[in-house]
Amino acid sequence: RRKGVELPLPAHVGEVAGVACDPSNRWVVSVGSADGRLVKWTMAGGFVRTQETLPSVRVKKLAHHKLGGLLAVACEDGTVRVHESDRLQVCRRFFSSSVAEKSATQSDAMPATPAR
Repeated sequence: RRKGVELPLPAHVGEVAGVACDPSNRWVVSVGSADGRLVKWTMAGGFVRTQETLPSVRVKKLAHHKLGGLLAVACEDGTVRVHESDRLQVCRRFFSSSVAEKSATQSDAMPATPAR
């Protein structure tokens, strides 16, 4: 805060991997490549409305489906996460074959947890 004026937060640490705006220009979403933050900003004022921190994987690209209200975030490991543009919550995940194989190998190595 400076002299009673609320200052916007810094956008991202490192480079920005993608930016998308809603059709009515009320908000903008950005995603940082290195910090993995998916941030929804107000267009008027540039303040954070909501944010989501992605798992520790570098983000490569952001795509926005304006009519469907969805954001797709493509990561360096081949994973694609689809978020609702309203609350930025993940609604779908798609894994590359290498990520799926790694996940299956790790779950095979882990002991099974008994059901309660």
